[in-house]
Amino acid sequence: MPDYQWPDPEHRTLIGQRVSRVDSPDKVSGQARYTYDVNRPGLLFGKMLRSPYAHCKIVSIDTSAAEKMPGVKAIEIVQKPGANIHWAGDEVVAVAAIDESTAEDAVRAIQVKYQKLPHLVTDNEPPQGAGESQGPLSMDDLGDMLDNQVPERQIISLIEQYGVSFKATEQDYKDAKEEGVPDTETAKLVWTIGIIGCFVLLLACINFINLTTAQAAQRAKEIGVRKVLGASVPGILRLLAGDFLKLVILAIVIATPVAWYVMNKWLQDFAYKVSLGWTVFVVAGAAAIGIALLTISFQSIRAALVNPVKALRTE
Repeated sequence: MPDYQWPDPEHRTLIGQRVSRVDSPDKVSGQARYTYDVNRPGLLFGKMLRSPYAHCKIVSIDTSAAEKMPGVKAIEIVQKPGANIHWAGDEVVAVAAIDESTAEDAVRAIQVKYQKLPHLVTDNEPPQGAGESQGPLSMDDLGDMLDNQVPERQIISLIEQYGVSFKATEQDYKDAKEEGVPDTETAKLVWTIGIIGCFVLLLACINFINLTTAQAAQRAKEIGVRKVLGASVPGILRLLAGDFLKLVILAIVIATPVAWYVMNKWLQDFAYKVSLGWTVFVVAGAAAIGIALLTISFQSIRAALVNPVKALRTE
């Protein structure tokens, strides 16, 4: 059934129009007209189907019979199947029809199956385990917890324990931010770590270039002798790069378990988190080795291509 839309501003006959106030003479004389007396063309009457239980879970909702009734214009399911109801009278389904009686008949035609859950009504502190939620949490559940300023760690614990009955969209994330869900601290932390990591990587590359230049200058005579004796350029490159690659591999071996432990501890605070598989560290290690090779390749190739006679004469 298509959703009902408000008329365009040009076609609105009541909303936004000036209406004379109802004064006492009209009231006492019976001439006053109230909103209930107004029945403009196209006006719809709304009714809500409400939960009869103080705590329950919605198992299924069947609106097919109501949708087929003449005069029913729109039906909106407020609480989806799988949602938890936390008070009697909570809205479940909204109906809009051409008149009040049709809307009431449509509400009665809707079939909703509930699973009653335990609840406790008391002014005292509830005993352990009384009235706990069972089943996935709905968007309304999360909104209620945010409105009641439930601690973040408790919300995360409930989501991990029961899951959610909806698939979050970009609009849901935007609404959650408007409700006051803090994510700026985590975003700032991620950006800070990324900037520091890039800066450290840049310093490491500069140090690699300096070390490669110094090593090539110190071993110029050795490189010249090796080339005179028939060493190839790839062999010289392996000689110069081998020492640095050993240091890089040693650093990867030391850093991998430390990074795995720290990241796992950090991810425990997130309701939705990725699993750290071995492929993450393999890719990171391969990237580190590739960056190291690219950094030292220029000076290594330059040292390997130097004329050996010139190098030996300088020595």
